[in-house]
Amino acid sequence: RNREMTSNHDGAKGKEAIYGWEKQVRDESAEIKMHLDRQWSDRQQRRRLDELNKKMREAAKAGDAETIRALIDTGISVNEVSSTYRNSPLHYACREGRTEAVLVLIRARADVNARNSDARTPLHWAASNGTASVIRALTDAGADVNAKNMDGQTPLDVANFWNNPETAPALRQVMGFSRRVGVKCEGFQNGVQEHFSVQRVGVYPNTKCWR
Repeated sequence: RNREMTSNHDGAKGKEAIYGWEKQVRDESAEIKMHLDRQWSDRQQRRRLDELNKKMREAAKAGDAETIRALIDTGISVNEVSSTYRNSPLHYACREGRTEAVLVLIRARADVNARNSDARTPLHWAASNGTASVIRALTDAGADVNAKNMDGQTPLDVANFWNNPETAPALRQVMGFSRRVGVKCEGFQNGVQEHFSVQRVGVYPNTKCWR
């Protein structure tokens, strides 16, 4: 009888061991499945985000301000860069001279001093291919006119290199906006001759206002 009780006891322990092993396998399988599901979900989300960022860059190139606004409403960042040359949507909009797109991106807190893989800022790209209005939008938002790319060029250097008839004068005026120029005017007040400096006022190439 003792042997029978021992046998029954051993059988019960064996069943418990098998049950415990099966439960462990099920738990591990469930955990693996959850992990794989999360990975799949993450990949899907990443793919979806990549698609939205690509659409943002394409809209910036095309100057499609309406699409840019719609994409911003989805919550994606306006500062996401391309995987190759690390260009932001603002880089592309500036390169193509898309003033409205530039303004929309700036209002959405696009980084006006972002640098791509060649250390070019949006202002560098605006200087080569852009317009005076894009230059004004960027500089009003705090773009650094003295930033240098990997070749040591400032935006004005780039504009001069490409002989851009619109952006080069605009940049020169922006850079001299708050500087005293070397012009002296003479006048008389109460019989005393006075000398005073003047400042160039304005940003656009045809501005001819002094103070």
